[in-house]
Amino acid sequence: MDFKLVRVSFISDKANNLHQFKQHKRNGSNYNQLEIIDNSQDKIIKDIPMMLRRRLTPSTKYCVGLAIDMLNHCVLNKQVVDKIIFSSFSGEASRCVNLLSEMVLDKGLSPMEFSASVHNSSVGVCSIAQKFHGETTAISAEKGSLTAALVEAYASLYGQGLNRVLVVAYEGMVDNPKMKIPNVEQFYGNHAFSMLLEKVDDECKSLSVNSIEDNSLLSFDVEKCSKFNSVEFLSWI
Repeated sequence: MDFKLVRVSFISDKANNLHQFKQHKRNGSNYNQLEIIDNSQDKIIKDIPMMLRRRLTPSTKYCVGLAIDMLNHCVLNKQVVDKIIFSSFSGEASRCVNLLSEMVLDKGLSPMEFSASVHNSSVGVCSIAQKFHGETTAISAEKGSLTAALVEAYASLYGQGLNRVLVVAYEGMVDNPKMKIPNVEQFYGNHAFSMLLEKVDDECKSLSVNSIEDNSLLSFDVEKCSKFNSVEFLSWI
């Protein structure tokens, strides 16, 4: 699958942006051993309206913040996003675990927490914040979640004939001291990255393959990369 990678962004508990992530990669740093940083005052987070921000978990703050930043970038550049695709293995698992813990302890459930526990709640918050009226999709396909999102994006661009698709992939911490979740891997802590994708054009074809520079050609091998999570994917490209 070939895409024109118009723009890409990243934020995590250990890197404020894609440049910092790439710097760690160039230095040969082990991502899992990096120190956790405080991103609570980062512009990406602060741009989420406060009343909506308080409903989000750390990982969904990242993904919604990146989506809003990308949509604002498109408005400034007079680009129209036709579809938003959110992708996550873990999704709202941490919130669901907390709700189940509350039930076990016979505590009352928060209506806000309950309504925000569904998988598409974060993309819903994004569409509300930006008054986005286009198509939105939330995908979870276990370890193949990112691949499923890219397949969806490819079908939207080349099958539906859409011009521009925003893909946001995110993962969060899902372990809980009281309730162990089986067969769930930690995907490098709370993090998110976003990609603005278009169909391949002549300008894009003249650029290098598998680069994370703006307007580069992203050639994705589904079979080879089907189990990549976000950090591994960014390391690959």
